[in-house]
Amino acid sequence: MGLVAFGTWWFGETDAVEGLGAVRTRFFHVMAIPLVPRDSLWVTRASWSFRGGAVIEGKPIPLQWKSVVLGYLRGWGTAAALVGVLLARDHPDARTTYVGVAIVGAATAAVAFLPWWRRAGPAAEARWRAFLADS
Repeated sequence: MGLVAFGTWWFGETDAVEGLGAVRTRFFHVMAIPLVPRDSLWVTRASWSFRGGAVIEGKPIPLQWKSVVLGYLRGWGTAAALVGVLLARDHPDARTTYVGVAIVGAATAAVAFLPWWRRAGPAAEARWRAFLADS
């Protein structure tokens, strides 16, 4: 019997503004694969240590769909790449199919991890600055 990790965690970081923070969405997950989005947060501080565990601080915001989509693409793309590689190794008769799954999954995850998805553009930065100034 293997270890199954599940719970909630923050995925889909996007719209980062230097000195202010970034958007993340909390998902219910199984084995770090995001399943159901719960809520979004403007994260002002995120850290992790062996003693204290994860510390995520910020301001609750409405669910951000860009963050939800990036969370799914990054999590499911990475999972598809790993599963494709493992199945290709164990099933030589269908290796081409599984290698294809691995390539598509890796490409999907790679595109979702590109830096321009993480940074806020000028319009988004102005919108977040105004939103945070009002609150």
